[in-house]
Amino acid sequence: MKKLLLLLFLIPNLVMAETWVCSYLLDGRIENSRYERKGDNFFWYINDELTVKLDIWYESDYQIKLIESDRDGIGFGTKLLTRNPPKVVAVHTYATESTSWKGNCEIVE
Repeated sequence: MKKLLLLLFLIPNLVMAETWVCSYLLDGRIENSRYERKGDNFFWYINDELTVKLDIWYESDYQIKLIESDRDGIGFGTKLLTRNPPKVVAVHTYATESTSWKGNCEIVE
């Protein structure tokens, strides 16, 4: 009975693990990135290097809206992950310009 209760307590933590692998075109070449959920945050990796920590701003069954945790004087970024189909849309806003890109994703965890 104790083992069953322990298993039931662990299931919500297993469901919260989520990894998105996304590909997109940037300056004419294919880029790959990974978004890993850890608790109430996602961590964005490009080429297996941590790029930035993202706060979950809003989440529903359809989408997850993310915003950079560490904003600086240069600018900040937001990401929109949609679940069906899995896609990413990213916008980076700087003092003098904004850039955006989008791509397809696969949810691997």
